[in-house]
Amino acid sequence: MRLNFRVGIEEEGFTLNHLGFLAPYSYLVAEELLDIIQEDANTLRKIRSILLGLQWEPHPSQLEYVTHPLKPENLYNTLKYSREILGRCAQKKGLLMGFFSMHPIQSTPLPINGTHINISYTGIGEARRLSQLNYVTNYLRNYMPEIIAATANTPIYRGVYNGYTSNRLRLSRVLKKSEYNKLVIKPFRIIPPTMRERFRYGILFERIRKYIRRIEVNKEGDRLLDLTVRGPHTNIVEDLFKSPDTTRIEVRMIDNQLNLNYLNDIICILLGLIYEGLENYEKGKELKKRPQLDRLREAAIKNGVDAISEEGVKLGDRLKEIVERIEPNISHLGLKLRSKLKHGIPEAKQNKVLIQDSYPEATKLKIDGYIWMKIKTNKTRNIIKITGEKEKIPPGTYQGIIVPEYSLEYEGDDGILKKITKIYIKHYIYTGEGYIEIDQDDDIVASLKPAERLIQVTTNTINQYITTL
Repeated sequence: MRLNFRVGIEEEGFTLNHLGFLAPYSYLVAEELLDIIQEDANTLRKIRSILLGLQWEPHPSQLEYVTHPLKPENLYNTLKYSREILGRCAQKKGLLMGFFSMHPIQSTPLPINGTHINISYTGIGEARRLSQLNYVTNYLRNYMPEIIAATANTPIYRGVYNGYTSNRLRLSRVLKKSEYNKLVIKPFRIIPPTMRERFRYGILFERIRKYIRRIEVNKEGDRLLDLTVRGPHTNIVEDLFKSPDTTRIEVRMIDNQLNLNYLNDIICILLGLIYEGLENYEKGKELKKRPQLDRLREAAIKNGVDAISEEGVKLGDRLKEIVERIEPNISHLGLKLRSKLKHGIPEAKQNKVLIQDSYPEATKLKIDGYIWMKIKTNKTRNIIKITGEKEKIPPGTYQGIIVPEYSLEYEGDDGILKKITKIYIKHYIYTGEGYIEIDQDDDIVASLKPAERLIQVTTNTINQYITTL
């Protein structure tokens, strides 16, 4: 087959301070970039040739760059340059760009980043005819468990490995699980009530012609799916008046990869699978929905490459077999694999963050919603006053609000976060007099959730009032 692929990338990143925590200054990075291109015409021309622009995200620490649809062979250098120029801008402002999906401490679950990959193709004949596009997207969907396993990269939530490899997919309040596309023929288009602010019509009646055939991505016509077709030949409401040239396959299930080589390989695998799907379509091979697909998707979110497939083998082993099979397609497109993903080893396995927690039980209580604690100390301790002064206090029983203190160790270069290596967690209780650090030798006498603490305080107040009567 002679096909011409184009790939567009939308990658969201965080602006971080020198301690590695979220800094709400993404606009400073954008302003610095604006200053650079205003002073340097060559940089302006280069950026305009590869980037469509920058986009704001809901949280002020988030910034997204969006590429033009690019030839696959130009992708790696484009992504590298885009990260580097934003890292350089961040560095000039005393900041750091972190291209990862969830901050291991501050995303609770928001803010959340993602990488959105848009793939289109043209070739001899009707390369975008709907039945073909519908087939290829569903073909890719059958490999969703392996794709998620390969890219799941958010195993730490609120400072803890909580047993999920992709907390982003587990906790996202926006991204929805997609269903199999299907071809429909309807001389009308229903606009969901949720879109009434954008479209006043509830139903649009269209002329009955062949082009009324469209791909129904889901009943609601929602675009915020983990995998979908985009364009005017779908029932996605936002794409209603778009040009046919915007037709593409959009993959939004991808967790960000700190290592650019891994992002490169993920794109290669997607292209290789789509190419294989196109070949199978041209050969007339029947396509059926993969058995247990929904279960396997959830298993991949939880266990990544260690999840077990329907054949009883790990998804990592299946991934390795898939990559070996489609590598000729990848090479045919002028691309090469650069990471250990081709061996079934994802970035999540390469970058294991060490967590050093001074009192894990306090972390568990905090995550479970307990905000108040009574402890019994067994030795003399310091209490840190609001003024910063320290004062010795004897062993005894103390109570107060649980207050964790986090610190990070990380590696960064030229304004870009490369990896987080360690997370340190200390715990204090705030008594009203000051902060007492919880020691691992201390005993937890009691702990309460907000409603329980409110009832306790209210009851004590009422009892004291009654006593004074």
